[in-house]
Amino acid sequence: DEISDSKIENQILKRNEDYKELFQKTEEGIVIVDEDFHIIKVNDYFIEMFGYDEQKIIGENIKKIVPIDRTRETDNYIYKLSQGENVNSRTIREKANGELIDVSIQAFPVSLEEENIGYYIIYRDITELKETKSKYKNIKDRYKALFENDYTVMLIIDPDNGKIVDANPAAVNFYGWSKEELTSMKISDINVLNKEEVKKEMEEAREKSKNYFNFKHRTVNEEAKDVEVYSQPIPFAEKEYLYLIIHEKKIKIFEGE
Repeated sequence: DEISDSKIENQILKRNEDYKELFQKTEEGIVIVDEDFHIIKVNDYFIEMFGYDEQKIIGENIKKIVPIDRTRETDNYIYKLSQGENVNSRTIREKANGELIDVSIQAFPVSLEEENIGYYIIYRDITELKETKSKYKNIKDRYKALFENDYTVMLIIDPDNGKIVDANPAAVNFYGWSKEELTSMKISDINVLNKEEVKKEMEEAREKSKNYFNFKHRTVNEEAKDVEVYSQPIPFAEKEYLYLIIHEKKIKIFEGE
């Protein structure tokens, strides 16, 4: 029995040590508050994230890091926690220097020593995530404005199978098929050259370090047009597509005396 009790005690001690290491080393700001939401423990990452002196923040109410305009929101979180519910949210908190920080919050009730109830709160800095999303949206908006035009013919191609995945208004006007019809086709349905001719043109372009090709593209009325096709990779989600910019080659006629 003594050996069994000793094993159990050692397991508990090891579990406590593992918990302490996890609490301190995780790259998330972690706070433990008592039933009145006064801070009783913080980890190093919380101190780094919010810039508070550990000795000065201990004992403060968790509202210490809440901006004034988020007080009502925080009261709602506190009420939910006191009712035994968990909180998962994204909001804004305030650093010691007054700087605001975008965070996600995960909070839930825990049992403290002497059967008291407390709360465990995890803060994640999502500032970089929001900035990345904002940059992506700006790029996406600029791309959309560039693509959705009536003057420059553009197609998006899946390089794995040559399928046309998108066609802009200028492409619809140029080829004569509707967008729905174009996006049900492959680029080989438009290119008049046979596979050997396409291969030869691409090899020649590669030798000359060109990113454009000379092709013949057919339109809905079977007219063959000489075109220059400029190709560049464009990443979408986890896949890389090709966007094609197509210019019709006009025959120049020089008149002499």
